[in-house]
Amino acid sequence: MKTSFQVPIHESEKIFRMLTHVSNDMIHVCDRDGRILFANPATSRFIGYAIDDLIGTPTDKVIHPDNLKTIKSDMERLPKDGSLSPAREIRLIRKDGSHINVNRVAMLLGSMEKRNYIGIIFRNTSILKTSARTLVATNEKLQQEIGERKLIAKKLTEKKAVLQDKAKSLEEINVALNVLLRKREKDRTHIEERICSNIEDLVIPYLEKMMQTNLTKHQKAMVDILRSNLKDVTSNFLQKLSSRSFNLSPAELKVAN
Repeated sequence: MKTSFQVPIHESEKIFRMLTHVSNDMIHVCDRDGRILFANPATSRFIGYAIDDLIGTPTDKVIHPDNLKTIKSDMERLPKDGSLSPAREIRLIRKDGSHINVNRVAMLLGSMEKRNYIGIIFRNTSILKTSARTLVATNEKLQQEIGERKLIAKKLTEKKAVLQDKAKSLEEINVALNVLLRKREKDRTHIEERICSNIEDLVIPYLEKMMQTNLTKHQKAMVDILRSNLKDVTSNFLQKLSSRSFNLSPAELKVAN
């Protein structure tokens, strides 16, 4: 079974001063009239006053005028049992005239019969507010960057779609050109076949008959040259037709012949 342990007064005072000395919160002890009787080192760091300049002065000296009425009302309603008052956000005035935001709680100090002192703790929230503003600004910047990246991604997607449409159009054009080229090749083949056929059917036979008539030696030589040249023409056409039919190169066609 645990028993309560009473710290000697001189030890408790030593512990109190040690804790308040290292605390990052401003800690004040005031009398019931609101005069500052004790202030820890954090007070000087945050509002710039030397401790000796504050001892004996009213707390109103460091409270922003807009908050004085509220603080006075809070002081009148401090819990009689010595428990902490609800936290309230107020502003303190620095020595240089600027202000900081703090959360303030207070409690009555002293024996149960006579609570003649007030303990007040001020927690600096300006740093938190600055950090919050920085986080909000950073978040807004990130959201802006995300929006810009989404816009870039959208534009890239749209450009990709345009390029795909162009590629499809080029493919269709290429197909159409190939069809036209094949048709042109087919028409050319047809013309060459007709030329060969006409020469063989309509020209060569008559040249053969002319050779059997009473031509002079010179005339027969001319007709023979004409016939030979026509044969060469048809032969060249036939070679091209054969090459296209069998998909042979000129060298392969020469070997085949």
